[in-house]
Amino acid sequence: MRPFNNPFNTSVIESIPFVFLDKTNSLNSILKTFEENNFKGAICGPQGSGKTVLMDEIQLRLKANGWVVKKNVFYQEDSFVFKTKKILALCKNISKNEAVFIDGAEQLFYPLWMFAKWSISNSAAAFLITIHKPGRMPVIYQTRTCEKLLEKLLLEYPVEPIIDWNSFDLKQLFYKNNGNIREVFRALYDMTASIADK
Repeated sequence: MRPFNNPFNTSVIESIPFVFLDKTNSLNSILKTFEENNFKGAICGPQGSGKTVLMDEIQLRLKANGWVVKKNVFYQEDSFVFKTKKILALCKNISKNEAVFIDGAEQLFYPLWMFAKWSISNSAAAFLITIHKPGRMPVIYQTRTCEKLLEKLLLEYPVEPIIDWNSFDLKQLFYKNNGNIREVFRALYDMTASIADK
């Protein structure tokens, strides 16, 4: 099977919208909380719980409302020098009408983070980060995962999968990947490819 034909390829997974587990929250309510915090805040949650998806949806909404949004992503494998240069370049070019998003703020070592926080908070119109644990910015929303969320995502999956959900234990797959939905989808990608190639 070609990667493009696999229903769990990256392009399909990235098209899945954020799913709220409770009816009391919505994108509108989170944007309202963000505004009440003077457009400063954090989306907090474990790996694979939808932080980036939610950040991207907030970014799209702000852009639709006329905002200029600069999103920066940091990964664990990024070098110390790369992170430092990227933050220095970012902080030199911020205007008062811009929103700055940092996806993966926990990847910035503390002194660099404090410099970024001070510079961006005092220059940008809005500042939003994703982070695994609370503490660096006021939390506007905390993401989480559960078996029901995985089931809901699969039931509403945008592409018809070629594997039968009843043929394996979703609960076991969920806990095997420590509740990381992204890793579950990667496992389903491999399983689908294996079945298709038989």
